[in-house]
Amino acid sequence: MKIRLFQSAHGDCLLLEGSDGTRILSDGGIKGSFRKHALPRIASDGLDIDLLCVSHIDQDHIGGVLAYLQNMIDWRVFHHKNDPALRPDELELPGITEIWHNAFFDTRTKNRGAIERFLAMSGEALSGHTMAELRELGAWYRDLAQSVGEGIEVSRRISAEQLNVPLNSLWDGKFVTRSQGADPIELGSFTIDVLGPTKTEIRELRKFWDNWLKTRRDQILRLRKRMERDESRLAETDATFLFESTEALAEEFGLSDLGDRGEVTEPNLASIMLHVEDTNGKTCLMTGDGHMDDVEAGLENAELLEPGEGLHVDCLKIAHHGSEFNSELKHYQRITADHYVFCGNGHSHNPDPRIVDAVIDSRIGSASKRSDNDEVGDNFKLWFNTNPDDSDNSHADHMVLLRQKVQQ
Repeated sequence: MKIRLFQSAHGDCLLLEGSDGTRILSDGGIKGSFRKHALPRIASDGLDIDLLCVSHIDQDHIGGVLAYLQNMIDWRVFHHKNDPALRPDELELPGITEIWHNAFFDTRTKNRGAIERFLAMSGEALSGHTMAELRELGAWYRDLAQSVGEGIEVSRRISAEQLNVPLNSLWDGKFVTRSQGADPIELGSFTIDVLGPTKTEIRELRKFWDNWLKTRRDQILRLRKRMERDESRLAETDATFLFESTEALAEEFGLSDLGDRGEVTEPNLASIMLHVEDTNGKTCLMTGDGHMDDVEAGLENAELLEPGEGLHVDCLKIAHHGSEFNSELKHYQRITADHYVFCGNGHSHNPDPRIVDAVIDSRIGSASKRSDNDEVGDNFKLWFNTNPDDSDNSHADHMVLLRQKVQQ
């Protein structure tokens, strides 16, 4: 098994190649970074993607996928018309045999259009707040609003009317989910176990979006009134206060540490997560933006992990760009790897230094922190998909700190 880690800004984009040449592309990262870094390499390889897996709809995972599909459409139009004026500027990407993608925001989801509009409106309302956490929440809302639209567009692009790429064929076109006692999936030299999401998580995600408008609409209206009130008061006084009740607002919007499943969004908790094994025995754990509890539950369901026991894999993709909310030390004590892969460029302070510490401590920390796995003393490597010296990275200072940490 070979794994190619593409620079993808603060997103995920990895290519797995099996011993027989079978290729799995996991996510596409941000659209711009995909076009700059992943597209030229995949195009120059000229080898079809046997499976494109979109872990979930966040823009930092699905943006590059949409760029891939748009490239295929542009080149298909050029070949059909045979008009030199229509020749795309980009290299032509190879075909895609199958896509796994849970398109939550299709026409079956009531409130889909309303959710998309309200996310955008909420992001705009929060963007002017003096509280940094609420400004970040506003930016997340705006990104998610775009992701909702891009998730719909992916479904439209791969439809029979456009690219006609099979979607979730093993699930009859329905959601990719793990089932109790389900057999592994054979794809070339790969054996794939779907670890998540569960059908329950899919139902919860639908319920989440249908209830989201009811709970957030009133909050945004209250926030706007507070902002208008405080702005008028600020104009009349030289007092140093900012906005009142920021702690109440933080609690109201669900802002708050380490490894708290309640702090991970429903779209992330519904990530498609995979355990992939090659015929040569090499293994890779693809976690998307999932939570450690769900990863471990999926492994136990697939009988790859015994209750109370540990597991060693060749490659572990650290969940959610190394966010502090998705994992903690005990997860890395239980699951060890030869190669730990971090996808993040410092955006939102990810990879979080505490998670990097947790990985390192699980291998070479004090006796109380080290894993009990037999492989704990083996050599291991940490891989990051962002170079702090990259001129495109506006969060380079964070990555410099991480480089200093791992070089100690």
